[in-house]
Amino acid sequence: DWSSDVCSSDLNMRMPYVMNWNGTYQYQFANEWLFELSYQGASGVRLLEGWNLNQVPLNVSSDINVLNNIFQSYQNFRPWNHFGNVTHWSNSGHNTFHSGTVKIEKRLSRGFTLNSFYTWSKAINSGDNDALLNGVDVYNRSLEKARAGYDVRHRFVTYATIDLPFGRGKKWMNSNRVMDWVLGGWTLAGIQSFQSGIPVSFTVAGNPARFLPTGTIVRPNLRAGNTSDIRVDNWSIGPNRFNANPMWDINAFAYPAAYQLGTLGRNVLEEIGRA
Repeated sequence: DWSSDVCSSDLNMRMPYVMNWNGTYQYQFANEWLFELSYQGASGVRLLEGWNLNQVPLNVSSDINVLNNIFQSYQNFRPWNHFGNVTHWSNSGHNTFHSGTVKIEKRLSRGFTLNSFYTWSKAINSGDNDALLNGVDVYNRSLEKARAGYDVRHRFVTYATIDLPFGRGKKWMNSNRVMDWVLGGWTLAGIQSFQSGIPVSFTVAGNPARFLPTGTIVRPNLRAGNTSDIRVDNWSIGPNRFNANPMWDINAFAYPAAYQLGTLGRNVLEEIGRA
C-alpha cells in the first residue's frame, strides 16, 4: 500500500555515548575566601535521530509550473512513491556543551557562609532529544544545527547562610534555657538567581503560499533591520493572546516566497530573561 508509513534503521548503528572534560583553577586569597575559575565541556556522540527520507528535494526544480504539479501530486514524486513517510533511524545526532564559571566562596566561619558564581555557556544540537525530527530540509540537516532548546547562555547565582546569634554558645541569650529553646539554632538562608532566556523558534502558519516538501517546518523571513533584538513592549498578536506580557514584534517577520526556505534559523531568538 503506497500510503503506508515505514521505518528503517541503519545496520551499522552503535551505542551513543557522552564525553566530558573539565579544568579548574583555585586561589585562596584570604583565610576563608576562595576564588575559582573553571571550564567544563561535554559532547554527545552518535545520538539517535529519526528523519523522514521519503521527501521530494527542495531543489527538484526552479520552474513554478513543475513545482505546482509536484505540490498537487506530491506522492507521485516521492523517492519511494509506493510508501508514505519512510523514517530512518541512525546515529546522526551530535551535541556539544561548553561553559566557563567564575566563583567566589566564603567558607563557614563565625556562622556565615557564601557562594556566588557566574556561568557563561553554550549548548548546540540538531534536536533536543532522541526522537523523530522534522526540519526545513532533510537533505541538508545541518540547517537544524543551532543553540539547543535548553541552552541558558548566562546564569548568575548567589546563596548565603548565617546562624542567628541567639541561644546556647552564641553571643546573646546563651544562659537562658527557655530563650535557647525558642530562638536557639535558627539559621537564615537566601538564594538569588538571574539567568538569560532560553532560545525560541518561530514557524509559519496560515501562509497561502505553497512549500515543498509538504508537512515539514516552514520558518519565516526576518525583515532587514531586525537582526538583533526584535522584542518590543506592550505588543500582542490579538485579543487575549500574550497581551499580558511583552512579546515579539510581528512586523519583524515576513512570509517566505512560494517554495522557498525562510531566512530565520532554528533557535536564533531568545526569550526575555528571568530571575
